[in-house]
Amino acid sequence: MSGRWVEVEPGRQRFIRDREYVEPARSDLPIPYVVSDIPAYVSPLGDGVIDGRYARREHFKRTNTREVDPSEFKAASDQFKANKAEKQAIADAWKAGKDIKRGTA
Repeated sequence: MSGRWVEVEPGRQRFIRDREYVEPARSDLPIPYVVSDIPAYVSPLGDGVIDGRYARREHFKRTNTREVDPSEFKAASDQFKANKAEKQAIADAWKAGKDIKRGTA
């Protein structure tokens, strides 16, 4: 087997066979990136306390729910406002007595 010794770090060598040399992968991060767990909270559905990411995933599976994206909430809110304005116009027309045929009892 033919190859050569390559210094990877000062005082540390590695034997590389006669193939193309590949630099060892290095991260630009000075330390590993660790994501902390989420704090405990009470379920909005009223079925207990959700403590951590795992419990949250299991709660979503068990209740067949998912997290709502803020863009979905805004669209629903805009639709609600449009429906409310339409209903308000109907109520105002009724109060003014327009387009309403009243019968006698």
